[in-house]
Amino acid sequence: MSFTKEEDKSRIGWVDFSKGIAMLLVVVAHTIQGGLCSGMVRGMIYSFHMPLFFILSGFTMRPSENIQSFRKKALKSAKSLLIPAAILYFAWICIELCRDSEQLLSFDFWKGKALTLLFSSASSTVWGETFIAGIGMIWFFFVLFWGKVLFDFVQMTARNIIRNEKDVRIFLIVCSILLAIIGIVFGKYRWLPFSLDIALGIQPFLTTGYLFKSIGCEYKTVSRFLLCILIWAVCFFLTYPNLDNWTYLEIGLRRYSIFPVSYLGAIAGTAVISMTGMYIGCLKNNNICEKGIRMLVKPFYVIGKNSLYFLCVHIMDQLWDFIWYAEDHQIITACKRLGTDLLVFVVVLTIVHGSSKNRSMHKN
Repeated sequence: MSFTKEEDKSRIGWVDFSKGIAMLLVVVAHTIQGGLCSGMVRGMIYSFHMPLFFILSGFTMRPSENIQSFRKKALKSAKSLLIPAAILYFAWICIELCRDSEQLLSFDFWKGKALTLLFSSASSTVWGETFIAGIGMIWFFFVLFWGKVLFDFVQMTARNIIRNEKDVRIFLIVCSILLAIIGIVFGKYRWLPFSLDIALGIQPFLTTGYLFKSIGCEYKTVSRFLLCILIWAVCFFLTYPNLDNWTYLEIGLRRYSIFPVSYLGAIAGTAVISMTGMYIGCLKNNNICEKGIRMLVKPFYVIGKNSLYFLCVHIMDQLWDFIWYAEDHQIITACKRLGTDLLVFVVVLTIVHGSSKNRSMHKN
C-alpha cells in the first residue's frame, strides 16, 4: 500500500501514516497540560504515542544475521540517531551561550552540560549528591538507538542458538519482559547513563513490532479493530483512574503505571492507529474516493516518512514560542503550535530536498 508516487512504493504506507498521526499528537500532548478534558486527552495520547514509534521501529527493522551485519546496522543507527541528537544538543548549548556569553568560561556550566549528555534523560535527576539537568525530548534518539541495538543483539544471539522459529519467538517474548522489568526497577531507584534503563524498558515494544511482522499483522477485521479499542480503553482507565493525578504511562519520566497493563494498552492503542491506516489504504483503492483519500492522507504520510525531521523541528520550537503561545488558552496554543511547527517543517523539507537535488545534479 502506498499513498505516494512510484519511487515510494517500497515504503509501507500505513506505517508512515501511523507515525504521521502520532507526531502531530506528540505536539498536542506536549502543549496541553491541566484541566479535566485536557488531562484526559493528554493521558490518552501518552498511553500509546511513544510506544507506537518503538513498536513500528521493531516492525520495520531488518534483523542482523551475524556480528558483521550487526556492527554495520549499529553504525548506521548511530549516524541516523546519535549524530542528529548531538547536533540538536550542541545547538541548544550555542543558543544558551549567545544569551549569556559569560558561561563560555564556566567550568560548572560545561560540567553540567557533560553530565546532561551523559545521562540523556528527559527530566532532571540526582546521582548521589550531584544534580543533573534533563536533556528534554532529545532523550528519544538515545533510547531508540540503544533499544534497537540491544534488541538486534538479543534476536541475533537467539537465532544462532535456537533453530526452531517458534522457540525463538517465545525466547524473545520472555527475554523482553525480563529486560523490561530490570529497566523499570532501575528507573524507579537508579537512572542509568544514556537512559539505558528506558532502553531496557522498551524491549517489549520492539519485540511486539518485530513479531507483528512475522505473524502477518496486516490481516485486519472489524472485530479485531473493535477489540483493540476496547482493550486500549480498559487499560487506559485502569492506569488513569484519577483524572486529577497523572498516573498513565510516561516512558520518558519512567512512569510505568501498573506494568504490564499500561504496556498492553500501548500495544492496543498502536494497533488501533495502525489498523486505521490500513483501512484508509483500502479506501484509497476505491476509484470513487481515491482522489479525496489521497489528498487527505498525503500530509500524514509525508510527516510520518520524515518524522525525525518533524521531531527536530518540534524540539527547537521553543525558539519561536512567542508566535504560538497563547496565555490561558491551551487549545489555541496547541493549534498555533501545530501550525507553526508544520510551517517550519515544510521549509526544512524544501531545503533538504533542494540540497539533495543539487547534489544529484553535480554528481551527474
